[in-house]
Amino acid sequence: VDVDGDVGSDVLFGAGQVNIAGDVAGQIYGGAGDYERTGAVVGPEDVTVGDDEEPTFGDRVVDGLYRFVALFLVGALVLLVLRRWLETVLTRARQRPGASLLFGLLALAAVVALLVVSIVVGIIWSIVFGILGLGLLVGTYWFAFVVLWVVVTFALFLLVVYAAPIVTGLSGARLARAGQDNVWLQLGALALGLIVYLVVTAIPIVGWLIGVLAVLLAAGAIVLATRNFRAPAAEPVTAEG
Repeated sequence: VDVDGDVGSDVLFGAGQVNIAGDVAGQIYGGAGDYERTGAVVGPEDVTVGDDEEPTFGDRVVDGLYRFVALFLVGALVLLVLRRWLETVLTRARQRPGASLLFGLLALAAVVALLVVSIVVGIIWSIVFGILGLGLLVGTYWFAFVVLWVVVTFALFLLVVYAAPIVTGLSGARLARAGQDNVWLQLGALALGLIVYLVVTAIPIVGWLIGVLAVLLAAGAIVLATRNFRAPAAEPVTAEG
């Protein structure tokens, strides 16, 4: 925003860059990323200038603390309500880390493929039924498309934000394995695992790679655990003789 002429009243703005070259008879109030005034102002001047500064170490610590509390509360809820299922997921992540990473990669690739296919099918669907004058069917498809991908996006959000830190943190904590029947030991292992996860993923350059691997590990372990829950239980075999 460039104000070259004089202003007979107040100036109120919100912009990325503001330059006021004329005189202002009233007050100046606003916010900008970059602000410069060469003209005179009669009233008060209240301008907030954002510098886009890097967060300080203290800011990072506070953000990490807030994230730890949120992850711990969600993890504790899952641990108390879905303990058996979570233990199955952790067992898959510990015993089959390679398979978990592979299945996680395949699962995310399947999501991308599903998105592409659903868009292509939607375009063909829209053309065919649009020509036939069946606009209701076209609208129904795209409504279902939006609902489906809202659900998928929410599931991915839960995976990245919550499941990856919780599963990875508990999988690497020996205390979790030793105290499988003690909920307090499990909660302690959860806290310890989350602290280690948050510290490691905060390391520059390396942290984002560990975060990606954690997402793949959690996704694959969940897929393997779901398959295990759906599979029929095997009958015990006893040897006689």
